[in-house]
Amino acid sequence: MRRPILPTQTYVEGILSGNRVLLGQAITLVESARPEHQARARDVIATLLLEAPPSQPSMRVAITGAPGAGKS
Repeated sequence: MRRPILPTQTYVEGILSGNRVLLGQAITLVESARPEHQARARDVIATLLLEAPPSQPSMRVAITGAPGAGKS
């Protein structure tokens, strides 16, 4: 059984409050190839960029490597 996609604001509020479970779920959306996941991931990222307080600057981190290289 698949976990339902949550509303954008649920992910945003969870991430901004430090909820690691919601952060992990949002990362899964970003990594997913499913169109509905990609659309929600774009919404979450765009909303985070608008709503994050200036006192909490964001940082993007990219990790690359071959499959099975231990990027997790």
